[in-house]
Amino acid sequence: MNRKIIILFLVFILVLLMLIGCTRRPKDPNKAIDFLKNLKSYTCQVNIHIKNQKQEIDTDGNQFYDSKLGHRLDLNKDRILIYNNSTIKIKDLNNNLVYSVDRNFDSVYNLGFIHEYIALLYTDEDISSSFKTIENREYQLIRLTIPGNNQNISKSVLYINLENYFPEKLVIYDYKDNEVLSFNYNDFKPNIKIPKEMFYIE
Repeated sequence: MNRKIIILFLVFILVLLMLIGCTRRPKDPNKAIDFLKNLKSYTCQVNIHIKNQKQEIDTDGNQFYDSKLGHRLDLNKDRILIYNNSTIKIKDLNNNLVYSVDRNFDSVYNLGFIHEYIALLYTDEDISSSFKTIENREYQLIRLTIPGNNQNISKSVLYINLENYFPEKLVIYDYKDNEVLSFNYNDFKPNIKIPKEMFYIE
């Protein structure tokens, strides 16, 4: 009698495990992308790591984005960069100088804005997405090719935390798949009100 009960119990457990496995839905790769595409604004802290054959440089900053007002990057309390359609207005806080440069002048910091990365999804046909568990956290990895002729900035991978769909890391590679640039995002705050004054400097 006991043997029959044990067998029935094992069969029950086996059926239960099979049902649990069948009810697991595959992860939808569009959910995280849609969340980022629909961001109206955000702020975050960012650590920028630049790596080349000669040296490695770490820079800290703060990013601000508003879909109507543009992008702002504060770098190490040294500079403020305001990105408009075609220009970057820069304020050097050390000597209180304000000047403008062409937006194409910046081929590094501009890549780190989440909205700029998401914009590439509309233009790049070579996009792939996968899922990975890192330190007990689930991430979606979005890979794409960066357009242009710069071989030092060729490919990229964005790491999105699936718990909240917040971006945590963006890694840029050269054409040989060497890591040359990374952005680590912290204290990400989506869809918050940012004062207009933050996007104007004199």
